[in-house]
Amino acid sequence: MNRIVSIIIFNLILISGYSAFSQDKELENKDFFGETKWEPTLSDAYKISDSPKSDTVVTPAPELSYSISPVKLNTSFELTPIKAVKIKDENIIKFYKNYVKLGFGNYTTPYAEVFVNNLRSKKYSIGAHLKHYSSAGQINNYGPSGFSDNLVNIYGEKYLPNYSIAADFNYTRNVVHFYGYNADKYNFTENDIKQRFNYFNTNLEFASRYMDKFKLHHTIKLNYYNLSDLYTSQENDVLIEGNANKYFDEYLAGIKADADFINYKNDHATINRNIVSVLPTVTIKQNEWSLTGGFKVAIESDSSSNIYHFYPHAVFSYNIIDKVLSFNATYTGGVQKNNFRTFSLENPFIDVINNYKNTNNKIDVSGELKTSFSVNTTLTVGANYKEISNMALYVYGPYNPLFHVIYDNAHCFNLHAELSHQQSEKIRFLLKGDYFKYTMEHELEAWNKPQLQLSLSTHYNIQNKIIIKGDIFAIGERYAKGYGYFHSASSYTYSEYAVRLNPFVDANLGVEYRFTKLLSFYLNFNNIGAVRYYQWYNYPSQRFNVMGGLTFSF
Repeated sequence: MNRIVSIIIFNLILISGYSAFSQDKELENKDFFGETKWEPTLSDAYKISDSPKSDTVVTPAPELSYSISPVKLNTSFELTPIKAVKIKDENIIKFYKNYVKLGFGNYTTPYAEVFVNNLRSKKYSIGAHLKHYSSAGQINNYGPSGFSDNLVNIYGEKYLPNYSIAADFNYTRNVVHFYGYNADKYNFTENDIKQRFNYFNTNLEFASRYMDKFKLHHTIKLNYYNLSDLYTSQENDVLIEGNANKYFDEYLAGIKADADFINYKNDHATINRNIVSVLPTVTIKQNEWSLTGGFKVAIESDSSSNIYHFYPHAVFSYNIIDKVLSFNATYTGGVQKNNFRTFSLENPFIDVINNYKNTNNKIDVSGELKTSFSVNTTLTVGANYKEISNMALYVYGPYNPLFHVIYDNAHCFNLHAELSHQQSEKIRFLLKGDYFKYTMEHELEAWNKPQLQLSLSTHYNIQNKIIIKGDIFAIGERYAKGYGYFHSASSYTYSEYAVRLNPFVDANLGVEYRFTKLLSFYLNFNNIGAVRYYQWYNYPSQRFNVMGGLTFSF
């Protein structure tokens, strides 16, 4: 570097000297040559220090303004008819307004029954049912045993958009004879032992028919009847019933209430009795189970006292296997009405009653298991236990061939089984069995109540032309209360004892031939074994009975 500077200075001196000399004399052209050692060098490099940067310029979005003008596009199309799919057995069954069944059997037994109805209607339903069935048969060694049952029933129902109103009127006239005595020993005329019950009844019902389950569903019923017999007994009964229920989310709240006002009178007494009960409940339903809980309050009242009853109420259902196996359990209680009507329906050979007591089911607990072997076959087994106060029992005599009513406290255990099978309309049968075990507080036995009950009902349809029906009933042993004098060492003692009633089997067979869809003929055989059995103590039934007749519709 110093060397280069020296060369430059030297050249400048030469130039300045030459300039000064030239002012006096013109210089000659001369060539000068300089030599030195060359050393190559590189200049320093300069980096561009700028770094790239993003474009920060913000471009504003333009404001757009536009409008849409609706334009209707006219299209045209043609419908092509499609044939409806045909479903098997879609034909509506034709109904007929009237149905008549007539028959006649041995023991001079006429039978007639008539049904009259309107055809299908979405607005109303109206009809009538008339029936007569009687027998003048005689049972050897017993009094006249003829009977007569007559029925008139007129009914109707009006369908409204959300409600229905139904009403009916019923009249029954039932005649029996107190034939339970030795005709060779006692000489009673037929009128002496005749009993006749006249029953007038009317019902009115108003019920909601909402499709929406979350609405308040409710029903109100009003029932009145008058019952009188051939003597001086007469009973009037007014029953008011109501229930309502409503869903609140998954909970169903409901309430049932009824008030029953009973008046009974004869030549010896006038009895006024009332029963009022209320049962509020709440039900929870899930996919597999449901639980209902509530509390029942019942009040019995008469002219002298009021009796209050309180019963817990619970119902549990569990679907163990869907559509195959289910379980139900119930714990409840209640007051069972006993009056002239209920007693005469169960046993028409009762005497005049002046002491009516309602049955109090203090505890009523039951469990049931139901299983389906197939779509057509179902088996149900269950058990029930009751603690009963004032259970009504019928006792024969001892001074007349009638039954009077006594009451006793009892514990009752019941086993129940039921097997059913139905294969369309061709074959069906129902087998039922019940076993009862009574433990009485004072009486020796539960008089006239069987320990075992069995029944089998069958129905067989052959080509919808011949119908065969069969029924078998079996009743186990029972006991009736008897009275008598018992001889001891020094005297006679009058006391009660138990009379065993033998078990029995009653088999019946019926055959129907459908000549046309409107006309058929039938033949029924009752008590095929001609068994002499006693439905009530000292009241035997008729033996073999056959009845034939026809039915027709129009």
